[in-house]
Amino acid sequence: MKNLFLIDLYLWIYTSAFAGTKEELKSPSGEITTGTYVFFKTFLKMLRNHQPDMICVASDCHAKTFRKQMYEKYKNNRPEAMPEGMSQQIKRTKEILNIMGIPVYEMPGYEADDIIGTVVDKIEKSDEDIKIIICTRDKDAIQLLREDKVEMLDINKGNKTIFSDIIKKWGVTPIQFVDFLALQGDPSDNVPGVKGIGPKTAVELLKEWGSLDRIFRNNEFENHIPIAATPKVCEKLINQKEMCLFSKNLVTIRRDVPIEINFEDMKVKEFDWNKLNSIFEELGFHSLMQARTKNRRLF
Repeated sequence: MKNLFLIDLYLWIYTSAFAGTKEELKSPSGEITTGTYVFFKTFLKMLRNHQPDMICVASDCHAKTFRKQMYEKYKNNRPEAMPEGMSQQIKRTKEILNIMGIPVYEMPGYEADDIIGTVVDKIEKSDEDIKIIICTRDKDAIQLLREDKVEMLDINKGNKTIFSDIIKKWGVTPIQFVDFLALQGDPSDNVPGVKGIGPKTAVELLKEWGSLDRIFRNNEFENHIPIAATPKVCEKLINQKEMCLFSKNLVTIRRDVPIEINFEDMKVKEFDWNKLNSIFEELGFHSLMQARTKNRRLF
């Protein structure tokens, strides 16, 4: 079985920019490079430690997403403007990934999570025997985990998350995680959920009923008060049914983004180190060049 490392570009580069070094790094020309440098330092370490067979990168776009069009308050609790130098660092990172021959997928109107979900879906429907490692710490990706086939990896910390870990930590399966978020909401993305229902009640409801679909199907819920729910909880669910289902739509990762992917393009190949060393020198990434000199093959 081959392994594919699916990288969330924006999340990783933001993490690199703000958690990688104590001081801001700049190139000899004055270009801010902290995020780009830490990104590729970690990236090369990942190649050595995990020996991936395939890699691709998913990126957000600047265009307004369909979720923002659905719900203007979506992610309103996050700053709209990028930090100084971030746009240039993202541009540089994509440039270097292109030199490395690593495909970067993006589509206006969609988030990186939707690109990741679509790649996962295409692989699941193909005849390819591929294990997928989603390189993110974003909990939204939990819904994509599958036993023995899809897992998550926090590359910076080296922590791996598999299907069974979710059940132990959250009390629900990855497949139920969307319904869990729809019930309790998600403050980090400003997703409303059902007002008055917290994580404990959400877990109890899903343990008894299995899914939101079963809770709301054909008045079944109104005719049978769940063990986990008090009459007040039942009332909240009935009165806020539309908001609950709307929240589920917001947190569900799309798996049908209209992008063309090529498995051959994802295969890891030997890099053109002449070009890489040239751009690394321009940016002042001398330690990355030295690593190449000491070890002629990193993967």
